[in-house]
Amino acid sequence: MKMTIRPFRSADETTLNEIAGTAFAQYESNIPQLVWGEMYGEWCRMSNLQYSGAIHVALYDERIVGGVCYLAPHCNKPSWFDPHSASIRSLVVHPMYRAMGVATSLTKLCVNHATADNSSYLELHTAPFMESAVRLYERIGFKKSRDLDLGNGVPWV
Repeated sequence: MKMTIRPFRSADETTLNEIAGTAFAQYESNIPQLVWGEMYGEWCRMSNLQYSGAIHVALYDERIVGGVCYLAPHCNKPSWFDPHSASIRSLVVHPMYRAMGVATSLTKLCVNHATADNSSYLELHTAPFMESAVRLYERIGFKKSRDLDLGNGVPWV
């Protein structure tokens, strides 16, 4: 099997949203029930990020298995991100395709975009209970800069 990465297409919406829902479902027990439904619903609409950033999808044998949204400096992004930096949003990989280099490749694609955009740094947020994501980002060279309180009871970093 050979992995490829390409820009998101509108025909990818349903598949990408389903993968995002599947990828994040494992965290339900880590998120307060009061906010779980809203957060999960947002993750299941990952394709909506196409309106603020550039989504790319990873494919194995032409089957979408993951995706990521890159937000360039100065684009419309959530208030917890520095408006002058580049950002990564919603890196997702279908559980059956984890540990195959998909997340690493998608993250490095964002690093390359940030470099091309002359961004002084690339930021993202994750949660301590997303242990594989934390390990991935640390292995690539990301450093924790701060704890993030979004007011929803989830410990973001």
